[in-house]
Amino acid sequence: MLDRIDIEGLKGVGKVELRFDAVSRARVLFGVNGIGKTKSLEAIYGALLFTNEQFLRVESNSVVHAGQSVPASAVLIDDVQYLVDLPPQQLIHVRAVAPHVVRHSRPLVYIGAGGRSSIGRLSTSIAALGNFEERRSQHFGMLLQECERGSLRSAGMDADIRVWFVQRAQSVNPFQVEKDNLRNEIESVLKLLHRIDQRLDAERLQIDGSQRVYLSVEGRMIELGELSSGFASVVKLFQAIISGYAGFSNSKDLQNLPGVVLIDEIESHLHVGWQVSIVRHLKALFPNTLFFISTHSPLVLTQLEQGEAYLLERDAADGVVRSSVIDSPNMKAFADVLEETFGVDLNALKRDALVSEDQSATKRALLDLIKQRRERQGGEQA
Repeated sequence: MLDRIDIEGLKGVGKVELRFDAVSRARVLFGVNGIGKTKSLEAIYGALLFTNEQFLRVESNSVVHAGQSVPASAVLIDDVQYLVDLPPQQLIHVRAVAPHVVRHSRPLVYIGAGGRSSIGRLSTSIAALGNFEERRSQHFGMLLQECERGSLRSAGMDADIRVWFVQRAQSVNPFQVEKDNLRNEIESVLKLLHRIDQRLDAERLQIDGSQRVYLSVEGRMIELGELSSGFASVVKLFQAIISGYAGFSNSKDLQNLPGVVLIDEIESHLHVGWQVSIVRHLKALFPNTLFFISTHSPLVLTQLEQGEAYLLERDAADGVVRSSVIDSPNMKAFADVLEETFGVDLNALKRDALVSEDQSATKRALLDLIKQRRERQGGEQA
């Protein structure tokens, strides 16, 4: 499933051919800037969104600019065409973006790299949460707006996270209709956070009269806006996945849904300890999810198993960007990772630094000699 992906006319890149190990649930893309990591994720997401049955049921009659909503002219997945080749500025109905023969029902989440560490200001008003159909319609409308902007840089990260917690906390009361009691969404996020960092209490969350939201970290209640950028990034990452899945399904077991999550620059604002373990945690916490991830961090590579790490490179012969598997990524030395994946020779940098230090020392010695000689000459003249 989603093992062979061919993208034609990817904006700023051209043609891209991606081949993944069918067994791997995490496909992590590495490569130099401008090679097409982010745009490839956006094209895959667009192809899957406009072929999702639930999304089409709600948004089929909406109108979009075909070429603006997906950054590619055509996308083939497992040799099946997911997107129709249409003029970029043509206004069409959502239902016409993809062939009618291609449909799927998997929940889908895209998480952009922008705004991940920002909690935002306190909201002055909290709207009613609505029933599942209303929540789903609102969620799909937001997804469509993100696509129409032509950039998914902050996708999934623009939501007011305080409002999200407050609305769900307000639904937890004995008079609430069971299907609209969303306690499980709050509990899922807290449990996920505790799994990745035991300092955060999996069962404590408080909301004051001013709608400020507090998490328990090492026994201290800390407001969301006071969290470090690293903590805020992890909170928003897990909240975005749970919230995104909840937009497609009213299941009480969101973690185990068979969905697809795409994360751009997963290392953004994560400290070293989380960078070397985040993918492993995601696979364990969402056992039926398929992850497509981009990163610039060699630290992310060190946790990956065979068939999970892929290097994107442009073929000099035909100009096509192709993926190649990085063998045994979790067994490589850090210096080898930098050189093979990012073209950075750490040993050469060290040698250059030593030469530079030697040259600086030589220059200082020469300057001292010149100074001493001038002082000596000045004394003789006197």
